[in-house]
Amino acid sequence: MAGKFTKVLFAVELDGKPYGVELESDKLQQLLHRAAELSPDGQLSLSPMPNQQMFEVVMRKTPATETEWQQLQAVGQIHVGDRIRCTVGDKKIDAHVALVLNPGTESEEVVYDSFKNFYFITSMALEGTSSHKGVEFCPTSV
Repeated sequence: MAGKFTKVLFAVELDGKPYGVELESDKLQQLLHRAAELSPDGQLSLSPMPNQQMFEVVMRKTPATETEWQQLQAVGQIHVGDRIRCTVGDKKIDAHVALVLNPGTESEEVVYDSFKNFYFITSMALEGTSSHKGVEFCPTSV
């Protein structure tokens, strides 16, 4: 196959909403090899995606400028694809939101790494009882 893949993204739909999950580049070759093995003809074939617009929205993640960042002030502000930053202990977190569970409720959970199960409960972050301190977010333009 000619060309170089720069990013791979899995799309899933949950409760009628599209979500994208990125794969780290060091795992890309393993994925492509396995995908070829699983295909009916034993080769990897590429074709246009049936829901191209969904992928284009997810792939539009661009670095945010400092003026776009907002301090978290209420549940329901953070959405899938937004960037978040905060501190956990002495570690600085800067990530994209992968999933928001129970959005807009007191039990809202913001998941930023579903593979490692990294998340915070918004109401706890607001109360200061979460390990995630100083949560800021940058909305994704769609």
